[in-house]
Formats: sequence, structure tokens, C-alpha cells
Amino acid sequence: MRNLLNHYFESGGIEKKILSRGIALALVPLLLVTLVTLIVQSWANSVSVAGCFQLATQDLNHTVQGLLGAGKAAQEDVAKALDGAKVVLDRAGSIDFDASRPIDWKAKNQLTNEVVDVNLPTMLAGVTRIRPIADFSKEAPIVDQVQQLFKMTATVFQRMNEQGDMLRIATTVKKASGERAIGTFIPANGPDGKPNVVVSTVLKGKTYLGRAFVVNAWFMAAYRPITDSKGRIVGMIYAGLPETDLRDKLARFNAQVSLAGKTDVFALHTAAQAKGLFVLSNDKTLEGHDSWNVKDPKGNLFVQEICRKALEAKPGEISQATYWSIPSGDEPSRKMIARFTYYPEWDWVIGVQQPEEDFMASPNRISRIFQVTDWLLPLLCLATGIGGIFIWRAFVGRLSSRIASVAAKLVESSSRLAAAARSIGERSGSVARSSRELMSATQSQAAAAEETSAATSVVTATANKNSQTADQMRSLSSNTESVVKQAVINLEAVDAAMQSISATSGDVLGIVDSINEIGFATNIVALNASIEAARAGAAGITFGFIAGEVRSLAGKCSEAADQTKVIVNQSRSELERGSLLVSRLVGNLQPVSRSSDRIRELASEVSTNSQQQADSLRQVLEAVEQIQQASDGSAKAAQKGAEDASALQSQVDFLIRSVSDIDQSIEILNKEFEAAPPLKM
Repeated sequence: MRNLLNHYFESGGIEKKILSRGIALALVPLLLVTLVTLIVQSWANSVSVAGCFQLATQDLNHTVQGLLGAGKAAQEDVAKALDGAKVVLDRAGSIDFDASRPIDWKAKNQLTNEVVDVNLPTMLAGVTRIRPIADFSKEAPIVDQVQQLFKMTATVFQRMNEQGDMLRIATTVKKASGERAIGTFIPANGPDGKPNVVVSTVLKGKTYLGRAFVVNAWFMAAYRPITDSKGRIVGMIYAGLPETDLRDKLARFNAQVSLAGKTDVFALHTAAQAKGLFVLSNDKTLEGHDSWNVKDPKGNLFVQEICRKALEAKPGEISQATYWSIPSGDEPSRKMIARFTYYPEWDWVIGVQQPEEDFMASPNRISRIFQVTDWLLPLLCLATGIGGIFIWRAFVGRLSSRIASVAAKLVESSSRLAAAARSIGERSGSVARSSRELMSATQSQAAAAEETSAATSVVTATANKNSQTADQMRSLSSNTESVVKQAVINLEAVDAAMQSISATSGDVLGIVDSINEIGFATNIVALNASIEAARAGAAGITFGFIAGEVRSLAGKCSEAADQTKVIVNQSRSELERGSLLVSRLVGNLQPVSRSSDRIRELASEVSTNSQQQADSLRQVLEAVEQIQQASDGSAKAAQKGAEDASALQSQVDFLIRSVSDIDQSIEILNKEFEAAPPLKM
């Protein structure tokens, strides 16, 4: 066997099998973890790129919403300025006209520049006359105050005719010459014959707020009708902000956005007369120029596409377009992404644009990071696998040396087991002889013990029966006595309670008598009161009525007291009769108590008889004890034999298990030796 084990471990078969299985158990989970990690990284890459793209889009959307916010804030400022102008006009006084001092005007149509002569009465705001003042060095009423308060242009219009042409009679709007633009008017109908939207809105008694052409430029304007004391629309008041000022605000916003990131703000006209005109652009060459037909380097009409998408979108919806920027100087053409929306109040498309490489910078950076990770992870797993193989190889080498040591100890243990088996065989004969001697002695003792046991069983049965009978009688007697005593106690308590109730009934009768006396006295007092009320005549009618009611209540109280007295007397009689019945019941329970005492005496007699039987039983037990003493020697001998037999059996079991383990180990090692190929490392 020793030669077999030495040959097996020297060949390296078991070492190779342990090594190969260990490497497989290490590499397979590692490969699975690598595969799962790559899948998760791919999913995370997609989610991260999509998230960055969404954030970039939201960033542009926020910029567009900021532009809209700036525009809406300007529009709200214009509306507030118009409200302030109306307050200033109202504080001046009610609107009236002085026909005795008319003013001749050479009114100029601001759209066609046509001049017409018109004679109009002087407009009065309270006591303030609104006269023609063209020089800015002189203060014009109403409008200069509005401009000082709200930093916006203001105008007071006077209605020229029934059609509704509106003449500027006081204004802070400048003409090209630098003077106030008084004497210009807004025609009710345009050159094409269509109603002017501003004038038509005001003539309906409504306020106009929006984009409007003022003298020679476009303004963010607000108009409100002016009415006289009869409610007729006789003019209108205006407040507005030049479109250039709005453009400057957006330009400042663009500068702030450009500092925060590589984005550019733009604004486009969509109105028919100015469609495609850039109001604001990062390319200053485009501002103020018609770009409707401008194409990008790819031949796309990107301005038309932006306007079309903005106008087709839902109100407030932000659209997107891509195009190529127009190269200028050393700046090459780049692909741009634009987010924009339509602002109907100005007929503008407001948006923000950004180069695609800047827009996609974060998603692209994340993709590159994940690509590097996709390469590093397999390399790391490969290095980990190679290192694990070398570590496992060293561990298996040490494990093989320990297994060889265990095999040597196994051979030594097998030799010791053979010696123990020989010793066990010698003790087996001695145990067998002792067991035969004990068997003979035990058989004779068993016969004597059997006879004694039969006699003892009869006596024991009789004694047990008498004892049980005595215990039952004693228990019944005790229970009966307890029940009777408890019943007597309860009845005495009932009797005491009934006597207490009877005594209380006397007190109740006393109270009822008191109530009767009070009712009688109350009746007398009420009678006297009735007599006095009768003597008082008409003044005592009410008092007499109340005295009568008191007498009636006193009578009812006396009747109720009498009824209560009758009921209490009846209850008292019933209580006395109940107390008598309880006393009789207590007398009937006395014989039951005496019977319980007699039962207890009988139980004592039965107990005495049981004691005599117990004495006889002790004599029998003494005889049994003698027999037991005689059998102790045999029991000790039998115990000695049992101990020897147990020790022998334990050694035999141990020997069997040890031999079985050795056989199995040798069988396994033989199979491994036959199946394992030579180890090549």
C-alpha cells in the first residue's frame, strides 16, 4: 500500500486534477463577471449619453426661455408705463376741448408721408392746454412726465375725424430731424385699404399691446383710448420702447450666455414686410439684413426652415433645426444646432444656436471614457486570471505535500488497528464465559421474584382501592361543608342587606313626610298670595296667575309624596317577609352541615382500615427486599459482563469504521491513479 501511494503522488495525477478544477472555478466566475460588467457598461454608456444630450437640450431650452422672459418683462414694463401715463393724464383732469382757440395742423401721414391741412380745437386736460411743442428743450405736458417716470417714449393723440385718424399733438418720439414728432398721424386705414390694427383696436374701446410702427421705426408699443366727459373716444395715449432697445437687452443677455457657454442668441422677423430680417445675431453682418434666401454651405435655406418650424409649432413649443454656419475669414463652416420658438407679440423667432461639437462635448467625452474602460476591463481580468493560476499552482503544490503526509499516517494507523483487533479477540472469550454464569443465576432469581410479585400485586390492589375510596369521601365531605358554610354566609349577608334597606325605608318615609309638609306650607303661601293678588286688582292679575300655578305644583308634589310613601311601605313589607324567608333557609342548612360532619367520621374509619392493610403490605415488602438482596450479587456480575461487552462492542465498531475508511481511501486513490494522465507543467 505504501508503494502504491508513493507512486501515485510522485506521478502528479491528483495534483493536476486539483489544479485544473481550481483554475476552472476561478476563471469561469471571472469571465462571467467581466461579461456582465461589459453589458452593464454598454447600458450605462447609452443612458449617460442620452442623459447628457437631454441636459444639453434643456440648457438650450432654458436659454430660449430666458430670452422669452426678457421679452415678456419688457412687454410688462411697457404695459405698466401705459398704466402710469393714464394715471398722469387722469390726475391732470378730465378731457375737454376749447373750440374758441382752434389749432391749424399740417398733419403728415406716417406711412405715406402725405400732408393734409386740418383745424382742430385745443385739447384740455383739466386746466392744462396741450399745445404743439416741437423743441425738446421745452417741456411738453403729460408726455415728458411719463418719460421721466418710466424711461419710455409717450404720446398723446387727438382724433382728427370720424374715420379715426389719430394725430400726435404731444410726444417724446423723435423725428429724423431730432424734433418731437408732433403733427404726424396714424391713419385709420393703411395704403392697402385695410384697417390699421392699432387704431381699430382703440376705436373699439380696447387696449392694444404689441409691436407697432411708430413714425419711422418699430416699437414695442401700448395704446389706450382717451374719452371725454360723455364717454366718446376723442384720442388715445401711447407708451412704448424702441425695438432697438429690446435688441440691446437681448444682446446683453447674449453676452452673458456666451460667457457661460459657447452659445449664440438670435432673433428673426417673421412679419410679411420684414420676413427673414435678423434683429439680433452673433454675426453682426447679418443684423438688419434680409436673410430669407440665404443658404448655408450645404445649400439649405436655413432661415426659411427655422421660420417655418417656429410658425408650425404649438404656442410656446421649442423647435430644433440643424444647419452649417457661413464661413468668415479664418473661421471654417461648422455644423450648428439651434433651439428656437415663436413669439407672436413681436412676430419674432427667438432662439439660441451652438456648434454641434460643443453641444455633444459631454456625451462624446463620456463615450470615450467608457471605450477606454471596455479595453481596460478585459486586460485587467486577463492579468487577474494569470496571477490566480500561479497562486493556485503554488497552493496546490503545498496541498499535495500535505496529502502525502496524511497518507503516510494512514498506513501507520492501519498497522495499529490490526494489533487492536488481536487484543479484542482475546477479551471476547472471557466475556463469553462470564455471561454464561450470570445467565444461570439470573434465571433462578427471576422465578422467585415472579412469585413474590404476584402476591404483592394482590395486596397492593386492595390497599389502593381502599385509599381511593377514602380520598373520594374526604373530598366530597370537604366540598359539601365548604358549600354549606358559604351559603350560610351569603344568606346572612342578604339578611343584613335587607334589614339595612328596611331601615333606609324609614328614612325615606321621613323625607316624604317632610315633602308633604313643605307642599302644604307652599299651598298655604300660594293661597295667601292669590288673596293678596285679588286685593291688588288689575296690577296683581299676573301675580295671581303665578300663585295659582304654584298651588297647582304644590298639590302635585303632595300627591307624588303620598304615592312614594305607599310604594316605600310596600317595599318595607316585602323586605321583612324576605328577611323571614332567609332566616328559615339558614335553619334548613344546619342539618346539611351536621350530615357533612358524619361523612367526615366515616372517611376517618376507612382511613384506619387502609392503615392496617398498609402494615400487612410492609411485611410483604420486607420479604421482597430479602429476595432483592439475594439478587444484587447476580446483578453486579451481570453489570460487569455488560460493561465488558459494551467496551468490546465499541472497539469492534471503531475497528470496523477505521478499516472501512482505509479501504475507501485506498480505492479512491487507486481510481485517481488509473484515470489521471501525466502532469505537464
